Amino acid sequence: MPDSLIGITKRDTYEKARVYALDKSRFGAVQDTFDIILNLIVFYLDGIALAWNLGGDLLRLSGLDGKNEIIRGVAFLIVINTFSILIKMPFSVYYTFVLEEKHGFNKQVGVFWNITGAPTYRFTLVA
Repeated sequence: MPDSLIGITKRDTYEKARVYALDKSRFGAVQDTFDIILNLIVFYLDGIALAWNLGGDLLRLSGLDGKNEIIRGVAFLIVINTFSILIKMPFSVYYTFVLEEKHGFNKQVGVFWNITGAPTYRFTLVA
């Protein structure tokens, strides 16, 4: 414990905060590495063009004009956001139910997280 914190905080509180910060940092490094690898895969597999074409296909299936670039752009963003949400959800679940629970911060249960988390993801798709 640094000398500057003696008398300000307790040693056990400092140690818990330090371990939690290290765990969060490691988790962030893993998540960032995954994001970089995923971005490289999307880039090399021409994922942006695939999402653009998928957005157009979804519009045609729903009976909308797939040639209107504004509507198609919205469909493209919905496809990209849906993919992003599905990819990031396991990280969110791990962070909430493993990392925070390990350090005693998580008081949520899976059902409550599903009730509060699902509308957030749906709102993200709409916004």
